[in-house]
Amino acid sequence: MSSTQPQLCAMTAAQRLKIANQIYISYPRFKEILGAIEYCHHFSCCKDEPECMFLSGSTGVGKTTIYRTYASKYPRQITAQGTTIPILAVTIPAPATVKTVVSKLLWQLGDPAYDKGSIGKQTIRLIGLIKDCGVQLLILDEFQHFIDRDSAKVLKTVSDWLKTLILDTNLPIILIGLPEAEQILQLKCHSQLSRRFALPMLFRSFCLAT
Repeated sequence: MSSTQPQLCAMTAAQRLKIANQIYISYPRFKEILGAIEYCHHFSCCKDEPECMFLSGSTGVGKTTIYRTYASKYPRQITAQGTTIPILAVTIPAPATVKTVVSKLLWQLGDPAYDKGSIGKQTIRLIGLIKDCGVQLLILDEFQHFIDRDSAKVLKTVSDWLKTLILDTNLPIILIGLPEAEQILQLKCHSQLSRRFALPMLFRSFCLAT
């Protein structure tokens, strides 16, 4: 402890805050959700259809921390044979469209022409790169940004694209967002998509006992 104290004393407030923000406590609900993500990741290959999950919760409860904690165990690796990306995770930009999401996924995979072409052509490139890079799990954070568009047409387009992506890649997908984003998965015209996200996980904040 004594050898650590001088180091801490020499740090600025910003440096100490950075260290503090990197600390997390692994409590039962945290472990439970990590276990659910792991189940989707590793057991989908044993099933005809991939296990997908929608993780919802209010702002600030730690949803992003959970997925980053899990993804940190599977970093990308660059070898002589190419780049391997076990977990492809992106934050959905706002305002969100299918094209902006596909573009960001392609950018994350290293496609130099990530923003070029129609959605259909981009999606074909995305599927090819997902296979080439050995992606095993796809995570989309801030899924509620699609709801912010407030358009039934946008929601249906997103639903169609998600269903197609799951069918063509057979990859498990973890969607993360505010609880209201679940309405995209509950569209009556896409019962097949709803079935794949049939067990949503709700992440609540801590409450003080009264």
